[in-house]
Amino acid sequence: GGPRWNLPDTYVLRTEDRVVLAATRRGLAELLGRRGRDGRDGQDGRDGRDGPEGSGAAGAGAGAV
Repeated sequence: GGPRWNLPDTYVLRTEDRVVLAATRRGLAELLGRRGRDGRDGQDGRDGRDGPEGSGAAGAGAGAV
């Protein structure tokens, strides 16, 4: 046989099978079908998690009268 990753198209993963995935943030976002808020594919440096740096929470209420 060939390498284990060279499986036939008809192979279906079983419960006991193990899968290892290595990807960059951008590649993982692409695999998961996620996009950044500006429409780009994770090119803006955010990691997709909600937080002050990407959510606008830090500036909430700024400029309120």
